[in-house]
Amino acid sequence: MSLQKKFILLLMILLGAQLASFAQKHDDISQFEWMVGKWKYQEQNSIYEEYWEKMDEKLECTAFSINGKDTVSREHFRIEKLNNQWTFVGIVENGTPSFFNLVNTKNKLLSFEKKEESFPKRINYAQKGDLLTVWIEGNLNGQPMKFEYPMRKIE
Repeated sequence: MSLQKKFILLLMILLGAQLASFAQKHDDISQFEWMVGKWKYQEQNSIYEEYWEKMDEKLECTAFSINGKDTVSREHFRIEKLNNQWTFVGIVENGTPSFFNLVNTKNKLLSFEKKEESFPKRINYAQKGDLLTVWIEGNLNGQPMKFEYPMRKIE
């Protein structure tokens, strides 16, 4: 085998290993571990908190909305792989789960979407330093609507 063919073969092997490594890194839950922790948003008497933890091959979250001393709502979220697709699963109180598929992930930004839903149509998370910003968006009563919660890491 000529030196040129050996070089090309070696290059193909190295490129294949790099691609396999890239696919593996983006195929397990570790790509979302930057969300793990306790996060808090506070505005006047209202507090919103999310507690994310890694559980096997998924992330689980309990979220609370508190107004004054009263817990207004409690939600449970998961990020897990369902049918070979990373999925955000949201359950408000004891309601029916809602499933949003991952449509974008880059530089600590996650976007999940449920196309058939009007609101929320998209759930987004972005992290920068000790700030985790979550925003939900879609159409509410025919009008574009967006709610944003910049949360600070408290644990």
